[in-house]
Parts: sequence; C-alpha cells; structure tokens
Amino acid sequence: MAGWRAALLACGLLAAPAIEAAPALELVSTIPLPGVKGRIDHMSADVKGHRLFVAALGNDTVEIIDTQSGQRRTLAGLGEPQGVLYLPESGRVRIVVSDTGPGIPLDDRDKLFLPHFSTKVTGMGLGLPIVSEIATEHGGTVSVEDNEPRGSRFIIELPVARTPAAVEV
Repeated sequence: MAGWRAALLACGLLAAPAIEAAPALELVSTIPLPGVKGRIDHMSADVKGHRLFVAALGNDTVEIIDTQSGQRRTLAGLGEPQGVLYLPESGRVRIVVSDTGPGIPLDDRDKLFLPHFSTKVTGMGLGLPIVSEIATEHGGTVSVEDNEPRGSRFIIELPVARTPAAVEV
C-alpha cells in the first residue's frame, strides 16, 4: 500500500501532507560599516565566537566584526577579495583573491614567495614575500593555484584565535 501512496503522490493524484511554514525572518539589529565602499562580496560567520567576516570588494579589505561588542578590525590591501570563509573545524579564516590575467607558470610558483623574484619588468619582488612572512608570523599560510579558466588565485588562511600568536624576534 505504501508503494501506491508514493506513486499517487508523485503523480499529483494525492495531496501531500501539510508542511508547516517556517517563521519569517526578523531584523534584530544592524551593523554599521562606516567607510566601506562598493559592494560586500562575501560574508562568513563564526557563530560560537560571535564574529562576522565581510569581504569588502571596493575597499580591498576583509572586515572582522565582533557581533557582541560591535568592534571592527580591518585586514587591508587584499586587492579585491572575492571570498572569505570561516572554517570552524580548524578555527581559521580563508581569504581568496583572484584575477583573470595570464596566470603564473608552474616553474615560477615555487619562487613567488622568495624576495626579489618578480615576473614583472618593474616589479621589486617584495610584495608576496612580505604577505607570506606576515601570514606565517600569525600562524597562517599563503598559497597559489590556477583560477579557471584564466588567471591565478591566492588563498590566505589565518587562525582567528583571540590569543596573540607567538612571534620569534
């Protein structure tokens, strides 16, 4: 009999049991973001840690907002961050910055984070080594991969612990 019931439901000949409607969303509060221009491209939340991560594309920043206190910290100079993702299992945040340029040859990828290596005629080769050093000092990583169908994608992962990271002097 159960098979017939499923067949009748599938054909629309038997009414499906009523499903309770979910309650409507309700605006509880707003978070002011003064100085943030352009669009908000991606957001991710750390519910347990009461933090919101916002990729502010027009500012080249990721904004980290404490949803309890309203305090905001800014990670600047990210060159159009296209994504931000909080990874609760590791307590890290992943920030993705990509482009649609010619990409980076495989032979050059191991050298990208070495000081004074550049693929640009006018490049000094210091930007990526500095980014990598800062990420490492904070317990994070920087990596590069292809941005299909064209370009490169840089992935920055940083811990979001509230305790200061140990830094060698």
